[in-house]
Amino acid sequence: MLSGCGRVIDTLEFPEENTLLASYRHDSGWQILVEKEEALFLLQFPSKQQKRTYLEKPEMGAKTAAWSPCGQFIAVGNSKKAQLSVWHTDTGKLRWKCQLVLNIKGELIDPVTLSITGWSNDGSNIITCLEYILIPSIIIWEAESGKRKLMID
Repeated sequence: MLSGCGRVIDTLEFPEENTLLASYRHDSGWQILVEKEEALFLLQFPSKQQKRTYLEKPEMGAKTAAWSPCGQFIAVGNSKKAQLSVWHTDTGKLRWKCQLVLNIKGELIDPVTLSITGWSNDGSNIITCLEYILIPSIIIWEAESGKRKLMID
């Protein structure tokens, strides 16, 4: 981890079998989202004891993630299932999960790419980009409920 002036102030051992998906800097350090085998978890550092928070009921295939402006929630995009999930960062409890149903004759269109662009400044909306059959769409989700508010093709 780097300080504001670019000086290394802490390091984290990171096993090969772990995949770093995203990071978030807050007042007391860093939080990172890690995928390992069948689990997604958040690591907080630096801390006296490295805090590890496992996310409840994760789906494998997470590709993008973004923290809410307040840092209390993390949105995770799953490209394999065109799914967006939101968890509470302190407890790892699942807040909501929504999967887009995109089909032609009942079959999921492949490949589907769902990327999280970010949160609105007030944390009320999550903005994602969905690409299928070379047609990009922007989707705005209500952060509280997971309800789709707007889809722009």
